[in-house]
Amino acid sequence: MDNFELLEKELDEISKSINNINYFKIIKKEKSETVHSDILAWLFNPQGNHNLQTTLLRRFASKENLHLTINQVKNALVKREFNLAGKKKDILITDNSTFFIAIENKIRASQGDEQLESYYYLLERKFWYIQNSNRHYYYLTPNGDEPNHNKWKIIDYGLIKELLNDILAKTKSIISNQTKEIIEQYINVIGRDVLKQDDIKEKCKELYKKYSNVLDMIFENRMEKHLIINNDINDIINEYDNLSSIKTEDKKVKFTSSRLFDSQKNKISKNPRNAIGPIYFEFAIDDDIKDKIVLYLKCFLRDLDEKYHSRFRTEILKNKLLFRENNDLENESKDGHFTLWKKEILTNDEYRNSTISEIREKLENSILEFNEKILVKYEIFFENFFKNEI
Repeated sequence: MDNFELLEKELDEISKSINNINYFKIIKKEKSETVHSDILAWLFNPQGNHNLQTTLLRRFASKENLHLTINQVKNALVKREFNLAGKKKDILITDNSTFFIAIENKIRASQGDEQLESYYYLLERKFWYIQNSNRHYYYLTPNGDEPNHNKWKIIDYGLIKELLNDILAKTKSIISNQTKEIIEQYINVIGRDVLKQDDIKEKCKELYKKYSNVLDMIFENRMEKHLIINNDINDIINEYDNLSSIKTEDKKVKFTSSRLFDSQKNKISKNPRNAIGPIYFEFAIDDDIKDKIVLYLKCFLRDLDEKYHSRFRTEILKNKLLFRENNDLENESKDGHFTLWKKEILTNDEYRNSTISEIREKLENSILEFNEKILVKYEIFFENFFKNEI
């Protein structure tokens, strides 16, 4: 197997890692203290439906040299936002008689000036009957920040990630695929979003060292992403008999339909600048918000015979059903263009995180939908407008 084939195999693995779906990111809760505390409480709970039983609690106790008996661990209850005199603790693990572990979790918010001290005294008062040596206070942060009260011990998310990786490696055969997937995704979120570690970047550096000659050759002969996409849009448009792309710019593909073009053919000014006609559609990689693909309906009013100008503005502004979205008719650009309507085809995240092949597939589906459901409404409108039948 030559270097190209070996590199392709390794790049395929990286691509799979990058494109893996992560539930926490989908719901935008990867940095939520509440969600992290909920997940940790679930994993620590011996009665949880994860089938890990006491595994995480035992491993944590061993790592922190907490001398808990089998019965203590087995009888432990895990409480979320445990209420103490109106104040809520993040996570409390206790058997209610012989030990407790309090965990205060801070990912982005800082500790209050007297928060830890207040929690400490409230817990001391609540569990006065538990031996001092069995009262455990932990301050959990991404990087092991120093607590402002000396009774709280430092732990960080690196420890949590280490424990979960170890548990996952040793319990895969007894836990469900669903539990395994949740833990894997949670480990990924801890690494990339809490600890700011990026294993993929490190892997890319290793690959470059290993295959620098092949990668340099690829970089030297690569084509800019937006140019490939422009070519793809042109190819897709020209597969339709009724569509044609007339003019292609650096990050834009202008196109029209035969029906739209014919409706305005004899309605242009004496010295038109735009061969596509005054009214046309445009795919653009929009730089207002970096790199997203947008489909526009535009008008270059200077190319339209002046006798239509006043009525054109009136009818466009009046027709809210067709032109209600992002109508920019009152804001003429420096070059005389107006945006009459637009539709986002690919978001910034989709553009940046999708492969060229995935983007082409999305464009194919979007252009098919456009041609079947959207285009005809505008063709009819402008046909009637130029026949003066609106």
